[in-house]
Amino acid sequence: MTRQTKRRARTSPGSRVEQVPIDDLRPSPENDELYRPVHPDDPEVRSLADSIRQNGILEPLTISKDGYVIS
Repeated sequence: MTRQTKRRARTSPGSRVEQVPIDDLRPSPENDELYRPVHPDDPEVRSLADSIRQNGILEPLTISKDGYVIS
């Protein structure tokens, strides 16, 4: 028999955890300045997309109030 534990997200005062539809999220405008542009046929991008499809997003995302992904 295995024992599973459910991890609770830690939040700072005044913050909250909620589920947001993926269509409501937008990449931060600074991404292209900080990171290389994302190309759908890039093997690393495909691998990440496959992993998310199979496992979901394993770490919570930080989203601004206007829907930009911060981290």
